[in-house]
Amino acid sequence: MLKEDVDLGEGALYVRRSFTREIPKDGDERRVVLSQEALSIVKRLMGDDADEHLWPEKVRRIARDTGLSVPLHRAIRRAVAAGAVPTLSRGWALKCRRQGCGYVGHSGEFVDGVKCPHCNYTLWPSPQIVKVRWYDLRHTSATLMIEAGVDASMVSELLGHHDPRFTMQNYVHLSTAALRKATANISLKRPRGAVSSK
Repeated sequence: MLKEDVDLGEGALYVRRSFTREIPKDGDERRVVLSQEALSIVKRLMGDDADEHLWPEKVRRIARDTGLSVPLHRAIRRAVAAGAVPTLSRGWALKCRRQGCGYVGHSGEFVDGVKCPHCNYTLWPSPQIVKVRWYDLRHTSATLMIEAGVDASMVSELLGHHDPRFTMQNYVHLSTAALRKATANISLKRPRGAVSSK
């Protein structure tokens, strides 16, 4: 993405190309309105250097050399290690720190200070994460917006879909907690003062 694709006054960015092509997937330019938090990040990225790209060269190099999934999974690993997203954790690999030992154990939860059964060195806990694609984040953002009460037509517009029904059917995956909250006020008890139909 180039800095010319950002309109700070409007608080939006324009998708004019894809990662691998000079045109977007559907061929149409799309405007994406940024939240205040996203806008503040974009303003920092704009900087005042001569680089025409929005993302720093280091990020572009990682994406070019290894694909965009590497920085995404690195960020998820850090978030899982900090306990911020336990649902993306598949447990912890416990790796021996002694060179040449090669022992790897597994734990369902974070443990520290565990010793290797082979050489008694301290095992290094490394988070094992659910593999996520950048594209999956569109599903996550659609779901979070719907759960926050954003109208389906607005969510559809933000994702660049023409039909809100398509967005709801294919991109929104409501959590059990959200469904439970929606049904919290439903009661099978007869309200006080209700007249029986018998």
